[in-house]
Amino acid sequence: MARKDSLPVSDGRCRPALAGGDNSLTAVYTNIPVGTHAFRIRASNRDGMWDRAGISFQVSQKPYLYETGWFRLVFATVCILALTAAYRLRLRQMHARQKLLEQHHNEITALNDCLMKAQEEERARIAGELHDGVLQQITSLSLMLAPSRDNPIRKRRRPRSANSRKN
Repeated sequence: MARKDSLPVSDGRCRPALAGGDNSLTAVYTNIPVGTHAFRIRASNRDGMWDRAGISFQVSQKPYLYETGWFRLVFATVCILALTAAYRLRLRQMHARQKLLEQHHNEITALNDCLMKAQEEERARIAGELHDGVLQQITSLSLMLAPSRDNPIRKRRRPRSANSRKN
């Protein structure tokens, strides 16, 4: 590209062009694809005669870091490793959760068995108290009533009939 101070503005004009690009009068290119390109400049003299061949410069646009093949390969590898690590971490969490659930299940089963055993013992105790208490009461009543049946005094004390009271 010719320096600005080499051509007076009033004396001549420049026409920059990028091969495959537009032919505007400004030389600002912000979206040049990766690769080597020819940058041509044509100039005119004071009479308005344009140079036929112009000057050609080779412009090389290197790819950005994220556009390189090895970066994409490294990025894909890192993504695969991250997904694998996340998957393994999730599996480890699931196994730990499963182990904890099994432990809780075993504890609940043991507590349930203990509670059932305690309930059975309480039922047996209450049934024993009820049966023993009722049987004791029946036995004591029968013992209290048995002598009165055999008591001769009670046998003599029969109610007197209406005929026997008149005499």
